[in-house]
Amino acid sequence: MAIAEEIGERIREIRRAKGMTQAALAEAIGRTEDSVSQIERGLNLPTIDTVLSMARALTVPVDHIISSPDLRKGDAEKKSELAEASLMLATMAPGDLSLAVKLLRVLAENAAAKSP
Repeated sequence: MAIAEEIGERIREIRRAKGMTQAALAEAIGRTEDSVSQIERGLNLPTIDTVLSMARALTVPVDHIISSPDLRKGDAEKKSELAEASLMLATMAPGDLSLAVKLLRVLAENAAAKSP
């Protein structure tokens, strides 16, 4: 299955589980119902902006839309923190985002230096 189809299928599953119509999702993200339909059918691959908007509207972490179920298995707390960080980073001003990325690089370098 192509990536556009996989993502579209996950969006449809999440939307239905939330009891939301395509029209309601479209309104929540500022798109047309036809656009949502095309994404769900795998005809169009959503942009990252659209995925972020959909995740917010569906109140799910972005990884629930873009990653396979196998990759989502694991530590629930870590997944929650990653989702929170992702949403924070996505809404930061460019200067703040650059600073956050620099801080993350330093933390990652320190963690790599400590690992055996």
